[in-house]
Amino acid sequence: DYDFLFAKEVEKILKKLNVSSHEKLDFTNPERKRLSKETENDENSIPQKKFIQFVGSELKKSNAENAALRIDCNIELNKKNDFIAALKKIAIEEQFEVFFYLFNDFDDKANLMLFFTNGRQGLNLTAKKSNNIVRFEAKMEQIMEQFKANFGHVGGYDCYPKGEPVIELIVDKEYTM
Repeated sequence: DYDFLFAKEVEKILKKLNVSSHEKLDFTNPERKRLSKETENDENSIPQKKFIQFVGSELKKSNAENAALRIDCNIELNKKNDFIAALKKIAIEEQFEVFFYLFNDFDDKANLMLFFTNGRQGLNLTAKKSNNIVRFEAKMEQIMEQFKANFGHVGGYDCYPKGEPVIELIVDKEYTM
């Protein structure tokens, strides 16, 4: 939302100043640009480890899309509830506003598909929130070791996490779920 609202404000200024577009633009080496100010901690906003995936959502209310961090793991079934509680604590510490998961319990194991994200950003032109992914990764590795959980799923397709998401933290549900 922030980038869109910011662009709308820039568009108003450009129209007011009667700015015209340039016909000859070179897009041979395009770069992704952000409209927001880059911070000193940008290197901390990109996963360094292989166990975190960036994923996008299907269209939600008002055609909203969102990005989330996804982690696939498995754990002994008797440790699952305490593990989820510890993950929720980490999500709060690392200022994620949304944490939900899918699961499949079988035998003495649970396959989990964990999602961490935030609600809508930049409403009323307020600054976007940035999460420190590198610090989050380190905490995830510690919690995985503490609970003797493993990255990835086990048991094949029949044991793949499915069903309705279990919500631990949520904001802007109609835009994020």
